[in-house]
Amino acid sequence: MKNQRGITLIALVITIIVLLILAGVSIAMLTGDNGILSNATRAVAENNIAEDKETAALDLNAAYTDYMAAKYVDNEEGVTTFLEFLKTNSTKYMKDTAHYTFESSTGKITTKSTNNNGKTEETTVNADGGINGWTETGAGVGG
Repeated sequence: MKNQRGITLIALVITIIVLLILAGVSIAMLTGDNGILSNATRAVAENNIAEDKETAALDLNAAYTDYMAAKYVDNEEGVTTFLEFLKTNSTKYMKDTAHYTFESSTGKITTKSTNNNGKTEETTVNADGGINGWTETGAGVGG
């Protein structure tokens, strides 16, 4: 026999089949409900919601600090409850309309971003300056 060099047709077909299997697995890992792209999209939505909540909490803490200072340090007249203080001064403290909305009549805070279900989250302000647990509500308002 002659000394032959090169690859056989069978080796070439096996190589192509292995490459197709690897490509299929890679595409499956990228797409689908548990794929990398879906997980990244979900993580972005959760991060936006968390940023909105954090911004609202920071503004609320600034308001509560000023409320405590007005009530106990400055002994200002007419300072009643924190909710009344917040309703009176909501345009000064709860004003970050890019991240949340604040309804001074009800004390309700609603995030502006949407979660992975296309819903917003909201909470209400407690009389002691804290907030109730965040809950998923209604249709989304944009992200």
